[in-house]
This record gives sequence, C-alpha cells and structure tokens, in this order.
Amino acid sequence: GANGVVASQEGLLLDDSVSIVTLDGMAGTGKTKGPSGTNAFASYLVGQLNKTICKLAPTNAAASDVYFTVQLSVSGIQKSTSESPFDAIRGVFFVKDGRLYRYLYGRFSSRDDAYKALQEARQKGFPDAFMVAYRGTARITLDEADQALKKP
Repeated sequence: GANGVVASQEGLLLDDSVSIVTLDGMAGTGKTKGPSGTNAFASYLVGQLNKTICKLAPTNAAASDVYFTVQLSVSGIQKSTSESPFDAIRGVFFVKDGRLYRYLYGRFSSRDDAYKALQEARQKGFPDAFMVAYRGTARITLDEADQALKKP
C-alpha cells in the first residue's frame, strides 16, 4: 500500500502504518467567501489535521524525543517517499524546514546504528547522505544528541 504522510505545523512525519488520512466533517465548511472565510477554513483544516495526527502519531514519537537519522537529500519540492529514488530504502520520512523538505532515513538511538544506516544509504544510491540528529522536529548537533541519549 501507499505510505501515508502526516502533516503538522511543526514538521512532517511519515508513518508506514498509515495509508490514508481522512478529515471528517468537512462538508459545507468552505462556503464562506472572502479572506475571513479562507482563514477560518485553513484554521479548521489545521485543527482537523492536528486531531488526526494525535490519533496517528506513534506513541514513542514525543516532541522531546532525540534521535540520530540519515539525511538523504533536501528539496524545495515535496516528493513521494514511496517513489524513486526513495523507494530503494524502507523507512524514509521528511521534515519540513522553512521552504525545504529534508528527506531522512531511520530513527536511531545510537550513532553506531545511524552509521550502519548511512553506509546502507550510500550503497543504495545516496552518495551524499550524512548523519544528523533531531529533538522532535528541531535539528540538533550530533554531540547534543549524544549528551541527551547518554544513559544515567
């Protein structure tokens, strides 16, 4: 099945278990004319999306979660992670950063695991891939991630 894309104002997450995101109760909500109607409709859509995201977001993906990942590429255009070249690797997702989409592979709790994934990504057609770290949807340094993930 196709991978589902879950969007939020913070960033965008891909969850392989989600195939379709539906927005309930949309009928008749976009009939208001003028800018206020447009804003109201946009706010409604964001609200509905956020409700849907709360239901779909994996329980282990709290906003404070720190992880290593492999950045495959960056684009100003949103691309499907189930199409070439990303279909060569399972578990690709993206984070929206301003006007850019950062295409990432895997979520790892150690640099070693991320390094193994980096080697795999390079072998599968991403020679410029490199390791990055995130806290939720915010990019952090690899050292910050090491500190945050240290066992007490």
